[in-house]
Amino acid sequence: MHRTTVRNALLSFAFGLAGAMALSQSVSGTPEIAQKERQGCLVCHTALGKADLSDRGRYYKAERTLEGYRPPESPTPSPEPAPPATPRPDDGVRR
Repeated sequence: MHRTTVRNALLSFAFGLAGAMALSQSVSGTPEIAQKERQGCLVCHTALGKADLSDRGRYYKAERTLEGYRPPESPTPSPEPAPPATPRPDDGVRR
């Protein structure tokens, strides 16, 4: 019975170690990509420490390069309408 317990403990340790290594490799890719592209994390991510990607980040994820990226055109803002004119108490009109 002792051998089974030791074997199960070693298997659990091995699977845990393999899982930790797999996760560490996926996380360590981000600094490598930033270094390769000579860009900071916020170029592709919406906030530090978050996996949410900006438009540029989604482009990089699909193309594996930032070459050729064009930011989406933002709509031209409409000029704000002028406020309505309010009559002044002394507008020169006799009543």
